[in-house]
Amino acid sequence: MLYDQEPVGTAVPSTVEIDEAYDLLLESPYNGAEPIDVALYFVAAGAGAFGDNYRKYSREWPVRANPLIVHFFSSTQTTPAGDTTAWCAAFMNWCLLRSKATKRDEIGTPPKSYHKQASAYQGDHLKRYSTNSAATGSFRCWKEISAPQRGDLVVFKDKGTDNLSASCRGTGHVAFFQSFPRDGYVRVIGGNQSDKSGGAITVANMAIGPGSRFMKYVGLPT
Repeated sequence: MLYDQEPVGTAVPSTVEIDEAYDLLLESPYNGAEPIDVALYFVAAGAGAFGDNYRKYSREWPVRANPLIVHFFSSTQTTPAGDTTAWCAAFMNWCLLRSKATKRDEIGTPPKSYHKQASAYQGDHLKRYSTNSAATGSFRCWKEISAPQRGDLVVFKDKGTDNLSASCRGTGHVAFFQSFPRDGYVRVIGGNQSDKSGGAITVANMAIGPGSRFMKYVGLPT
């Protein structure tokens, strides 16, 4: 399972790739959709549900920056180096904000010019519905819950980072809870998860037992 890793593609994507990524963003669920269903939309794109030419946007690229992944950083205060390190938190925050959007083109403005004109997030949405951070540790400060429901969040931590939790810092992973597939594991939907080609938006089973990176479950903001 991939968590934090070195930057991958950093070269400028083509105009066609920017346009296709923009189209995928615009067609994603919004206006009351569940955040997990926004995430699953991109899983479906990676599986070819919207055509083979869109499959590549749900994973990292080795040379050029994937403009879709770069756009997820519009939900953070980070300027990424291409489809960059630890984009799982940026993806989660983007899905959370997209679910609250009321306009089709309300997708935020990314920190690089890999986009066409779009609407910024409304009012206090960045503060109210997201951590506005690309750091997975930012989710450590959200309220813990004991019995997660579909769409709640699962927070993982890297070993040796417990002392950073009080300041909402630390590396690890964050993803949407889907189910318990078997004892000692949780099924999650998230970004920057392992794939044959590197970090991708996938459904994955992750360990939560003793010795694992599991930290806690947290509920969604209201």
